[in-house]
Amino acid sequence: MKSRALVFFAGVALAGAAWGDELGRIDADLGGEARVWHTISLEQDGEVHASAEFRKSAMFTMLHLQGHPEARFTTSDVLNIDLMWRGDPKPGAAPMSVEVMFMPAGMKGPFWISEGAPEAAGADLVVERDGDRGRVSGTFSAMLCRQDSVTAAPDTGDCRTISGSVDSGLIVTGD
Repeated sequence: MKSRALVFFAGVALAGAAWGDELGRIDADLGGEARVWHTISLEQDGEVHASAEFRKSAMFTMLHLQGHPEARFTTSDVLNIDLMWRGDPKPGAAPMSVEVMFMPAGMKGPFWISEGAPEAAGADLVVERDGDRGRVSGTFSAMLCRQDSVTAAPDTGDCRTISGSVDSGLIVTGD
């Protein structure tokens, strides 16, 4: 899922989109520092794009949240939270994967990722759907370890914790 977050991030940056409609917030404690990120949306060529998306396919359901430090698109200080379920998520069912990634300097790195960390990331997020719109709320936590580049292994000796809450509108796509 890390590649999905990076592709979304790169695609929006290359499009030069002027994001600005706030969908919601991610409030968190990152290594002892209180932080806020905003989920955002944009209408471009009659189509709505969002940094909070719930996507259902035949076999998997994915929730992607990308938070920005302001209610507009930025290329640095970005937080991604990605969850994946097999099939349609059932109330109270844990996702099969939870990945959290913090990109303080954008795509040039370093990154802070939960993948490969000594402790698994977790999330208790509830998604409510109404057609092509929805809402997500709940909590998440992860240990994030430093990764110097996209291809480098995470340094499990250089980690910090993040925990917080999400309350955001989202776009629903897929089946």
